[in-house]
Amino acid sequence: MDRRTFMTATCATGIGVALNQTPQKETLHAHQSRAAAAATTSEVIGDGEWIWTRPPMGVKGWLEPRKFEFRTRVEMRATGAVTQVTSTTAIPVELPEQRIDDVSINTVNCSARLRQVAPHAAQLVLHAPLLRPGATLVAEGVFQLTLQKQFFDYQKDQFPAEQEFPKEFRKQYLYNSPGIHTRPTEVKDLAEKLGAGHQHPWDKAHAFKRWVWENIHSEKAMKYTGVVSAIRTGVGDCEERACTFAALCRNHGIPTRTVWVPNHVWSEFCLRDEAGRAHWIPAHTSGYTWFGLTGAHELVMQKGDKVTSPDQRREMRFIHDWAKYTGPRPEIVYTAALHPLPSQQGADPGPGARLKRATGPWTAGEHELDKYLLNGDDVDKSPFKKFKPQVEPWE
Repeated sequence: MDRRTFMTATCATGIGVALNQTPQKETLHAHQSRAAAAATTSEVIGDGEWIWTRPPMGVKGWLEPRKFEFRTRVEMRATGAVTQVTSTTAIPVELPEQRIDDVSINTVNCSARLRQVAPHAAQLVLHAPLLRPGATLVAEGVFQLTLQKQFFDYQKDQFPAEQEFPKEFRKQYLYNSPGIHTRPTEVKDLAEKLGAGHQHPWDKAHAFKRWVWENIHSEKAMKYTGVVSAIRTGVGDCEERACTFAALCRNHGIPTRTVWVPNHVWSEFCLRDEAGRAHWIPAHTSGYTWFGLTGAHELVMQKGDKVTSPDQRREMRFIHDWAKYTGPRPEIVYTAALHPLPSQQGADPGPGARLKRATGPWTAGEHELDKYLLNGDDVDKSPFKKFKPQVEPWE
């Protein structure tokens, strides 16, 4: 599927009735659904098959494609007459590691469409001019996906020590973004200290990644506190860790962006090879210790951390669930589910399901291995857990 084809897709049903009344007080509703961290952030978790414990031998590229279905749903029930309803929720984006094979939109009492709001961020947008008391509005996006792991066997000598990037590219990936501040003294001083003695951006990025792994920790998911706080206190979950890595890289002129998946965040930094081709290189700063590869099938909801939604008109790090309406506050529920599909009838679809419930954060699926993997209920008991002293050199 070519995302350009679907960005203008629309589907409408139902109402369209004008309401000749004096508008009631406008109400804003925001439900933050940021990617919360796993319960622990100091292990490498893998089983060697579904999640790599080491790079593959003799092959590289986008590997081991798996089919998934993703459904995201907005449901709103009116407690009184509500008008001018708009709501948005994040949807998957088309990427080399994430092919969107098909999309359908189901609606009840509203219209809905897909909208791209940044190079690698998009939304399901719904509208309804009127929702009568007791009526329910539903918009659901259904995505058929092919997800792949990534291994290109990147090596330092592929990339010149001197890197140059276009002005607009630098503007997007080299400077401040919401919650990722590059200029505070603590950030600049730490970047200078860690970068000292390293001339090549590859070595600098690896040093920053290792420092984050060894110095910022949290035993539970937490509200985002920012890069400066994480450096000062050494406390942070996957989001603080990825954002701190990004801020350190940007201080040394290394373009960096965060990667948002259900319940998890990591970073990618960009280097140009000898031919001038740009490569986004993964640096996993939490959960998995991979450097230069991604050995799991993860649903990417957004890449980048500087997004402006046309409705909210403010720059955000991550697009979250949001609604605007006129009238008494309706009941609004945002849910989503990612499920792996079997390769053939009767085959084990494997772990990797993610569920965004009406109350609470994303949770793991119900496969027998899901509970042991990242974000699973029994991650601390995982037979696949490997502690930092055992980390391989490639990590």
